[in-house]
Amino acid sequence: MFYLAGTIEPTSADDFTKALEGGIREVVTLPSDLKIVTLTGDYPAFEAIEIDLTGGRINTANRPEKPRGLGTGKNEVTAKIFQIFAHPLNVDAGRISLDLSARAVTLRYDLDPSGRQIILPVSSESGTLKMEIPLADLEALILARATAAAAQQGAKITALELKLIARTERSLAIDLRVHAKKMMMGGVVHISGRVDLDDHLTARLSEMNCEGEGVAGKIAAGFLTPKIRQVDGRSFPLAAESLNGLHLHDLRVTSVDPVRIEGAFGA
Repeated sequence: MFYLAGTIEPTSADDFTKALEGGIREVVTLPSDLKIVTLTGDYPAFEAIEIDLTGGRINTANRPEKPRGLGTGKNEVTAKIFQIFAHPLNVDAGRISLDLSARAVTLRYDLDPSGRQIILPVSSESGTLKMEIPLADLEALILARATAAAAQQGAKITALELKLIARTERSLAIDLRVHAKKMMMGGVVHISGRVDLDDHLTARLSEMNCEGEGVAGKIAAGFLTPKIRQVDGRSFPLAAESLNGLHLHDLRVTSVDPVRIEGAFGA
């Protein structure tokens, strides 16, 4: 799903470029001189649509509410080749590299619940997807969240160690050790669990467990355990709604350092 700037449906390639680029810039902070959208061919049946998010930054705390297509869209845009890439895209404290290439893509205009204009990919003939994040960047993302949570309890995170172990092509074991200090007391919180991916690029957490070592670690584990139980069994989307309708399959984790996810599109 992509927001479109303005309230009037585009009627030309130039209008479509401005609307699409304007909508992307509302969600992703990008260099002002970067050409985000490149079109080849004539509106509304393009030879190619290319979207470059390299160097962009997403602050997940400020992301808009997830829109839901209302199913009212009738007019469509097509592209023989549809590409999105970012080398990298900055997400909070981490960097994600993205390469998406699909063929024979159809995108449909629609409105979100608040009445904002959007366009959604609704079908594709074939394609590939690769997402990659350095393990160190994933640690940094978790550290940023853990540091903020610890500060609310008057504690300080001094170190964080993350290990991921491949169980299957779609399942990883999580082993996280967080070193914390509160006043003069130090300790370690050990969090373990499992994450499974599905064809919607959604990660499901399960078998979550939290234990503490040392005085501070046991205190921290005490207030963290209820929060860990809350996320046990929950699912979290790993990609924006931009991929809606592209029908991923053969999704697999091909590396754990860096964490690399690959998949294909089409029937």
